[in-house]
Amino acid sequence: MRLGVVLPTSRPALPDGEGLFGLAELAEELGFDSVWVSDHLLFHWPVLEALTVLGGVVARTERVKVGTAVLLPALRPAFLLAKQVATLDRLSGGRLVLGVGIGGEYPPEWEAAGVPRGRRVRLTEEWVARMRAWLSGAFAAPGVPFDLVSSRAGGPPVWVGGRSEAAARRAGRMGDGWMGIFLTPERYAERLEQAREAARAVGRDPAVLVASIYIWAAPGRDPEEAVKVVSGMYGMDFSPFLRYLLVGDEEKCLERLAEFARAGCEEVALAIADPDPGEGMRMASRLLEGARGL
Repeated sequence: MRLGVVLPTSRPALPDGEGLFGLAELAEELGFDSVWVSDHLLFHWPVLEALTVLGGVVARTERVKVGTAVLLPALRPAFLLAKQVATLDRLSGGRLVLGVGIGGEYPPEWEAAGVPRGRRVRLTEEWVARMRAWLSGAFAAPGVPFDLVSSRAGGPPVWVGGRSEAAARRAGRMGDGWMGIFLTPERYAERLEQAREAARAVGRDPAVLVASIYIWAAPGRDPEEAVKVVSGMYGMDFSPFLRYLLVGDEEKCLERLAEFARAGCEEVALAIADPDPGEGMRMASRLLEGARGL
C-alpha cells in the first residue's frame, strides 16, 4: 500500500507559500509516495486554487507523484482547464494524477462560477472525454489544433472520486482509477467491485483501475481533537463520521489500513487532521514502513 498526504489548502489560518511548499518538500523528505491538493473555488474557509498550488509543488519536489483529490472540472472553462492540466503534466515530468469529481456539496461556488449544479455530472464526464481527445492530438474546434504539451498522449491518468455507487460505476466506465472517501472497509470493497463490474460491462479490463481512498488522519492524536479539526474544515459537526477517520496509536492505524488493503485498496491520500500539519505529517510517516508491507 502506498501513502500520500493532502496539503492544507483550506483552513481558518492558511499557510503562506513558503509554509505550504515546505510541507510538500517535507512529505517527499519523509518518504511519502504522493502529495495531493483538494479543490473548491469557494468553501467554508479561505481556499487556495488547486492547480496553482500544484504548480508550486511540482517546482519544489522531484520524486513524489502529485495530484488533485479531487478536481471539479465542471466549474472551469473546459479548454483552458485541459491546457492547464497538460502544462502541469509536462512540468512535473509525468508525475501528475488527475483526480476528478462532480462536487455539488457547496452551492455558493456553483453560483459564483455561473454553472448549474444540475449539470455537473454531464459536464464532468464530457470534459474528461474531451481532454483525452485534445491531448491525443484531436482538434479542439474546427481549424484550431491543440498544441500537445502533456508528457503523455491522452494526458495524465484520471481517477474518479466519490463515495456513492454512481461514482464507483463512473470510475469503472471512464476512469483509470477510483478514489473513495468516507467509507468503511466493508463498503469500500462493495464499491470497488461495483467499479470493476462497470468496467467489465463496457469492455474494459477492471485490473487497470487503481483503487485509492482519501482519509482524514491523525495518527497518535486524541480522536476528539481530530474530529474538532475536521469539523472546522467542513463547517459542521463531524462526530458522526468518526468511524471514517484514521486515528489512534500506530498499531491501530496499521490494522485499519490493513482492512482497506484486504478490501482492495492500493493507495491512500491522508488529509492531516492535526492543528500542526507538519507535526501531523511526521506522525503519519511512522505508518509508511508498515503500510508498504500490506
